[in-house]
Formats: sequence, structure tokens, C-alpha cells
Amino acid sequence: MEHVSGKAYTSFGYLDLQHKQGFLTEKSDIYSFGVVLFEILYGRLAWAEDCKDHNETLGPLAKIFYEEGKLDEIVFVGIQEQLRPESLSIFASMAYQCLPDKSESRPTASELVIQLNKALDVQVSCFYFTKYMAIFQCTLYQLLYIC
Repeated sequence: MEHVSGKAYTSFGYLDLQHKQGFLTEKSDIYSFGVVLFEILYGRLAWAEDCKDHNETLGPLAKIFYEEGKLDEIVFVGIQEQLRPESLSIFASMAYQCLPDKSESRPTASELVIQLNKALDVQVSCFYFTKYMAIFQCTLYQLLYIC
């Protein structure tokens, strides 16, 4: 493990509890990555100026909403409109998996890459399916209209 200088504490909303104790590990980075994923989903920063402690930052709050099945209530509308439900579910699950208090319960970076690719594959395949379905419908309409 590598010791962290006091400068790391300026990013309080991204730090896990072990990080706050002064140790930086690869799993601490995974926690931070999970917070960033939730920032994308929620459209807000990890740390609001009025937060008084770690429990009020996005990481712990996102975990609560995820566990209570209330993600739809706080997911940023712009993201909800752009992501397919299955892709959004994979993305949210991946973010949640990054946030356990015990670092050994967090996925590795390699495991996250696999999940990100899966979410992307779902998103892209649905995009192309929708695109080609629209072309098919236009063609079908033209055939019916001509006949």
C-alpha cells in the first residue's frame, strides 16, 4: 500500500473509508470510479458544499437509493432518455458494485471493463436494431402505399 498525502483529502466525496484512513489502493480507485459512474447517472457532483460528513456524499446516498430500488427517482432525465433500460441497469449495477465499504468486495478494473463493454454492446445493438427497424418500416410503408 502507498501512503496518501493530505492533498488527497480535497476530493472527499470520492474517497472510501480506507482512503480516509490514509491508504490508497487500487480498490480505493474502484470506489472513486463507482462514485463517478453515479455522478453520470444522477447528473450531480459527489460532494455538495453543504455536506457535513461522508454519509451525505453521493456514494453512500446512491447505495441507499440502489438498495431501496429507487434509482428511477433520482437518475438524471437526460441519461434516462438516452440509455436503454437494460444498459442503464448494467451501468447502475456496476456503479453499485464499486461502493462496498470492504474493499475486497469490490470488482477489479478488468471486471469493470467487461461490464462496461456489455452495457455498450446492449446500447449499440439496440441503436442499430431501432435504426434498421425504422428503415424497414419506411420500406414496408412505401411498398404498401405503392401497391
